[in-house]
Amino acid sequence: MSLSVRIVASVLLAMAVMMAVIGSMTVSGERAFLERQFLEHGRAKAEILASFAVEHLLVEDYPILESTIKAIGVKAPLIKAVEIRVQDQVVAAYASPPQTAARLFEVPVTIRPTEDSPPRALGTVRLWLSEDANRDAASRRTQLLVLYFAAAGLTVALMLAWLLNSLILGRLGRLTRAVVDLETGELTPAALSKLPGSKGHSDEIDILASRFRTLLKALQNYQTNLQNLVAEQTRTLSDISAFNRKIIDSSPVGVAIYDRRGNCLTANQSLADIIGTTRQYVLGRNYHDIESWTKWGLHEIAARALAERRHLRREVTLETAAGKSVSLDCHFVPMTGKDTDLLFMANDITVQKAVEADLERARDDAQAANRAKSRFLAAASHDLRQPLQAMSLYAASLGLSLDKEGPVDKRKVGEILNHLTQSIDNLSVLLNSLLDVSKFDTGRVQPNVMEFPVRQILNDLSVGFSAPAHKKGLDFTVVQSRAYISSDPILLKRVCDNLVSNAVRYTDSGRILIGCRRHKDALRIEILDTGLGIAENNLNTIFDEFLQLNNPARQSELGQGLGLSIAKRIADLLGHRILVRSTPGKGSAFCVEIPLAPEREAVPPPARRASSHGKRGFDKTVLVIDDDPDALDALLGFLQSIGYRAMGANGHDAVLALPPEELARVDVVVADYQLGGSKNGLELVQDVQKRTGRVLPAIIVSGATTRDAQQAFADSGLVHLIKPVEPGTLQDQIAALTGPP
Repeated sequence: MSLSVRIVASVLLAMAVMMAVIGSMTVSGERAFLERQFLEHGRAKAEILASFAVEHLLVEDYPILESTIKAIGVKAPLIKAVEIRVQDQVVAAYASPPQTAARLFEVPVTIRPTEDSPPRALGTVRLWLSEDANRDAASRRTQLLVLYFAAAGLTVALMLAWLLNSLILGRLGRLTRAVVDLETGELTPAALSKLPGSKGHSDEIDILASRFRTLLKALQNYQTNLQNLVAEQTRTLSDISAFNRKIIDSSPVGVAIYDRRGNCLTANQSLADIIGTTRQYVLGRNYHDIESWTKWGLHEIAARALAERRHLRREVTLETAAGKSVSLDCHFVPMTGKDTDLLFMANDITVQKAVEADLERARDDAQAANRAKSRFLAAASHDLRQPLQAMSLYAASLGLSLDKEGPVDKRKVGEILNHLTQSIDNLSVLLNSLLDVSKFDTGRVQPNVMEFPVRQILNDLSVGFSAPAHKKGLDFTVVQSRAYISSDPILLKRVCDNLVSNAVRYTDSGRILIGCRRHKDALRIEILDTGLGIAENNLNTIFDEFLQLNNPARQSELGQGLGLSIAKRIADLLGHRILVRSTPGKGSAFCVEIPLAPEREAVPPPARRASSHGKRGFDKTVLVIDDDPDALDALLGFLQSIGYRAMGANGHDAVLALPPEELARVDVVVADYQLGGSKNGLELVQDVQKRTGRVLPAIIVSGATTRDAQQAFADSGLVHLIKPVEPGTLQDQIAALTGPP
């Protein structure tokens, strides 16, 4: 054995003994060091997680927080389990807490809103690290120490044996520097390439260096992966935060977050628009300094929500700076798991409130209509039974009078027939009125608005009501006007007829004056009377159905109580106003306001001869055209009974068959509109006028209510009577058209 070998063997033996002694002394200290390092490592990990969790707990983003700690737990074998608690509630966790072989590290999650304020606890991070991994690490560290001391001893031995072989010292020096650089984080790839064993394994130092490099690369890969994971999660959280911000900013609901002192941390534009200010004005401002908050008392509700830690809701109605009234549904929500922030949401419910108000009004209108319908049906039922009952009794009395033996008492029979006729007339008027109410309520009548002279209405009123007014001894005056108006002439005449009819009916003495008065862009047809008058508290109810203020006994000769109701319905359909003023005991003034049409050249109205209603023995001839034999015979008999010469025709052929000398004697034509032949009543009147070469006055009788028929009647300029026609009305119209003999 050579000396060098013996020297090496001796040195190695000495170094082995020395290293064994040193190693045994160092192991216990190293284990204590590793234990401290394990504790510091666990607490550091927990503090990192606590720092990482602050942002997520602030926004209550628990799903992202849980997915992140799970990803960290999967990558870190030392971590057995992780829990993040908020108010003793687990909001995020990785694995279940282990029962054995694990060490618990618990760190609070805190935030300091400002530098001067004390920290505020948001929650707690609980981390369990593996004890087995710690022991394995201690064992590996001990092995590394043994290797270290062995390498050191070997180095010393070789240095001593080979006289401080520079090669060994250099290699050990590079390895030592690499270890130091690793601890300080300054190890570079260039330094790593110069470590021993870069070109192969020649001895224990090279093997140690190779293992060192392998371990270092593994640590570097782990660090890179961890950094990439953190960067990815950070980008994800940033994207989510930006997405949430876009949602809040684009939301029509006003949103703001306030701290406990009332300072606005964030707010969207919708909130600024709702309260009538700018977003910059709201941000950072205390809600005590916002006038609208203090005006509505919202600051007190916010303080209550924070103090009681519960969701409060209030509906307020405010007026913005622009003077617009806005209804808001306000929510005050303390942030879950936090004790400083308040979420405020304001939803504009102005439209919803308007819809609710409309629905409530519609419900009230429907209920009022239902009550009115009940009153209407009750009154109609009573008024329909009255004439039917009277007709039944008069018919029975007539039958008894005719069944008696001996001569018939003509006077008594005449009285019964008069009463029976009156009951029939009352029933006819009532049925016509009820049909009119039904037509206007169901929208079956559509106005045909045109421009025409108001004298057309005034002339009809003069012809139709002069005789009844004079019969009561009233002074009846119609003041003509040259104005043109825009309305439906037929429907407007119905309105005026009903108003004038009421004036004649309830005026016992004095006068009735009808005239026109201009008012801005409208013309008012005014009907003034010196009748009973209406009390002021009844002016709003006189247009109700079956309401008769001066007829508590509901006498049929005083009307049915539907005239004003029908007039109001027609006026509403035409868009005209009916104005009323009255003084009890002095009279009333009813006014219909109609839009004016452009002025035109005045055309004098055709002359009307005075009415002679009630006189008999007219030496006048009436041509009656009707395809119904019974109706034709009845009308001919009626006309002959009141003194007219009457001749009939049941259609077009019969009219053509009349001798010219007979047609030449005709003074007025009364024709039904709907005939069975190819021509209607208007067309047959035109044929008669052509054959006679004269413009004969004519009366068209019809039950047609279509818009086309009404337009045809208006265009013809002839008198139009609606079936059933009262005999007295027909007699008045014939007398007005023919005049005295």
